[in-house]
Amino acid sequence: MRLTLCIHTSAKSPWLYLLKDGVPIAEAMDDNRDPTTGPTLGQMAESMLQDADAVVSDLTDMLVDIGPGRLSAVRAGVSFANALSFGLKIPLAPVNASATLGMQASMATGLPALVIHKSAAGAAYVGRYQDGGLQSLRYGPLSETLAKSAEGLTEAALVGQEADVPGITFSGGGPDIVTAATFAAVLAANPAFTSDPIQPITEQSEIIDG
Repeated sequence: MRLTLCIHTSAKSPWLYLLKDGVPIAEAMDDNRDPTTGPTLGQMAESMLQDADAVVSDLTDMLVDIGPGRLSAVRAGVSFANALSFGLKIPLAPVNASATLGMQASMATGLPALVIHKSAAGAAYVGRYQDGGLQSLRYGPLSETLAKSAEGLTEAALVGQEADVPGITFSGGGPDIVTAATFAAVLAANPAFTSDPIQPITEQSEIIDG
């Protein structure tokens, strides 16, 4: 049996999913949004596993959201995953939130997708998903970064927040939450699993385009 823990922390609230042989069987979400009073990721995982009549030692691998998104929350999710991977000696695969949300929106709408993750001081990450893959991931002031990411498009699905770029018609790209079904699709695509520690995406990451 393959039991995969999926950790999604770049959204407004953390989500955990459990896949059994690639099929979603359980989930847990904390909408408290206060890390000082809400349950820890460990407590959420334990509760979800209990609901699925499983224990943590049953886990065989993990999919882990590495952002971009709420950096403190993503760092917490990545640190938790790295520690769990080391303790259980199971592999984990990093999941780019912009690519995954873009795929989710593009599959739902049939359009290229632009994914916005707000950052501090009016800046944002903007990912462009098109033709089955993440074409670019940029970081900078929201309006100019979105305009640069949208160059050449006349229509796109937009994920993350409402925005406007002259000459482009935007359609709703759905929620800025990676669903269990999308995590299952990522797993089915054979992501790059590793036993080494993974790192969250920041504005200094090599994947960020100029």
